[in-house]
Amino acid sequence: MKLLVRATLGFLLLCFSAQLWGHEGHDGYVTSEDRLSQEDKGASLIVTLNGFTKESVSMDIMQYPTQSVMIPYNAASGRPVEFYLDMDDITAVYINGQLVCVEPDDELELTMNYGENGRFSNLEITGGNNEKSVALNELIQAINSLRRENRFKKQGLAAVVTQVSAEEQQQLCVSQVAAEKERLEAAKGSLSEAGYNYLLAESEATIYSVGIEYPYVLSGTRNIPLDSCFTEGYTSLLEGYGVKSDDASLRNRNYTSFLVLYCQYMDNLPLVKSGKISEIKPFNLESLFYRLVDFYENEKVRDVVLFSYLFQNVVSGNPDFETIDKLVNEYFTSHNLNEEYKQELNRVMQ
Repeated sequence: MKLLVRATLGFLLLCFSAQLWGHEGHDGYVTSEDRLSQEDKGASLIVTLNGFTKESVSMDIMQYPTQSVMIPYNAASGRPVEFYLDMDDITAVYINGQLVCVEPDDELELTMNYGENGRFSNLEITGGNNEKSVALNELIQAINSLRRENRFKKQGLAAVVTQVSAEEQQQLCVSQVAAEKERLEAAKGSLSEAGYNYLLAESEATIYSVGIEYPYVLSGTRNIPLDSCFTEGYTSLLEGYGVKSDDASLRNRNYTSFLVLYCQYMDNLPLVKSGKISEIKPFNLESLFYRLVDFYENEKVRDVVLFSYLFQNVVSGNPDFETIDKLVNEYFTSHNLNEEYKQELNRVMQ
């Protein structure tokens, strides 16, 4: 599956599955009529940027993280930027680093505000044709605000820098995930099923990943013994957790990356509980692949987790090309169910 880009003045066109095409509409724009004649469905985002002074706007698509785009931006013109995505399921994008979720046929209008120093201030949903998508993105902004209020750090290193102890971090993870689930449950009736599942998976992946990794980050950064970085709360952080298998959750790359961590967490849990921290040994590239194969019995979940694991090793530049090639071939032969994953891996390995 390909991401193809066409940019005109103030307009960006994204297409996942066609050749580069299109023509300029009036004043260099592709008009709504043009888009309707070229594609039957998709989603459009019209973004107004107040106080944004940089010369380009970025867009990253979570489902296709290597296919980010940067387009020129003229702040003096004041023109909004329009993104169009050809898609058939819920999709997450990051516009200048800010998460937005869209579903097929969505038309969303956003305003991104920046302060005098050029730093991002907030994102407002100013219009849209789909009430459920508007509600979903408003909830995303509410959760972001909640994290800022609670001083929850999405990156473990940021928590270490601000001198958050292991115990404080575990308590914060527990309270934060509970608060976000409460917000999601309260809003569930106003969201689509896919939107609810996607955002719940995003919330769990973000918070639980920080909780799982924090003792290791704390130990490595501060050069203190690992056994002093585990707390009682660590062993109960994911007690009774059920792995998600719905399509929307498994489209979330953060969630499938979390499932790689979850496997390792569960394997190390008996050693942590018994105080045998020194016996925790890291997996190598090959051993973790086979452990994931054994750990995830659901074939659909196993497929996407193995894809996510191999994909990250390829794009991160793991130098063990021979082992990666061997594991990718085994994945294709024995475990791949979704043809899209195969196409994406083949593309990044070229």
